[in-house]
Amino acid sequence: MMVNASLAWTVGALASRTWLEQGSDARPGNVRAKLASSMGIGIVLCIVASLCSFWQAAATMADVGLLETDLTLWLAFAATQYGMAGLTGLGLLVLAAVISIAGSKGFAGRRHDLFVAGLLGLYAASRVTLGHAFEYGPFSAAVVVEWAHLMFMAVWVGTVMTAAWIVLPYFSNAEAISRLLPGYLASASTWATFALAGIVMTGAFNTYRVLAHPAELVTTDYGWVLTTKLAFVAVAIASGAYNRFIGFPKASGSWQGADGRNVRPALLVMRIESIALLVVLYAAAVLTGSAPPGAS
Repeated sequence: MMVNASLAWTVGALASRTWLEQGSDARPGNVRAKLASSMGIGIVLCIVASLCSFWQAAATMADVGLLETDLTLWLAFAATQYGMAGLTGLGLLVLAAVISIAGSKGFAGRRHDLFVAGLLGLYAASRVTLGHAFEYGPFSAAVVVEWAHLMFMAVWVGTVMTAAWIVLPYFSNAEAISRLLPGYLASASTWATFALAGIVMTGAFNTYRVLAHPAELVTTDYGWVLTTKLAFVAVAIASGAYNRFIGFPKASGSWQGADGRNVRPALLVMRIESIALLVVLYAAAVLTGSAPPGAS
């Protein structure tokens, strides 16, 4: 869960920083600086979580405790497909961290952000090779769809989390910037909607791939976890729909009169959505570590 959550946070912070820059001539340096630092923290957490996952996998495959893994075991594990994919992912994250730190003194520009985004996309691809989809082949439709699903989820979850806990709290307590906030909300809402559409399509494909019959949603342990995940996705969708059609328009309009009262309901709903999405990520992590019904 921590791997996917930190990846989503990093993607969301990167995207939010870009949307704020494009919003207007006003430049909210404080909130953009917070996004830049939080993006760096997200990458570091993703590195640590990936390393811990790698360590646990090595110990599990050797059937030893975590503290019993020595250099020989690490080298042997690194020679496996799982190990090579894990090391490649760690290398991509370290490179992304170095580039982010190099550009942390200010807004580094679109090329910089695109390069970091590309590294994060490649890291997500390395994660997909560790899952069930890779069993269908490295260039199979299952792998491509699983990668797209992971990236769509990172965009959606990251957008919601950074907006709920960094961007909107800043604007709800700062001097009104009537032209900037609506532009940010429009970009965030559009991208979140696009990501949600992608999640629905790729999620439907994955469900069709792993379940032989819809009844397995309630007759198997795997199906129950998947059903729980889908239920919290529905909660998040309902929260997002409220903000898109009611909360955000009110929040944007409130700044025309420098009145931040209408921002608070949108912020509360978005935080509820972010909590629901954390449950979704947890369920996704459980599913990744579990065998589908057909493989049981």
